[in-house]
Amino acid sequence: RSLQDLNEAIRLDRSHAGAFAIRGAALEKGGDTRAALSDYTTALAIDPNRADAQAGRARITAAENAMARQTPETRPA
Repeated sequence: RSLQDLNEAIRLDRSHAGAFAIRGAALEKGGDTRAALSDYTTALAIDPNRADAQAGRARITAAENAMARQTPETRPA
């Protein structure tokens, strides 16, 4: 699905956890991890059992934690 379709689905139904989770995945794939994390978190607020949103949020959080633990010398260029 395109981001435009997902944005429209969310505009029409702000309680659609699946739309938030799928948009989160699309945003994550596109490199916008901040927006993706927000969408995953919203999806989980609506449906705490959404496995795709749980996995996406865990992936982003783990990557952020790994980056925070790196020193300037060990960070990828």
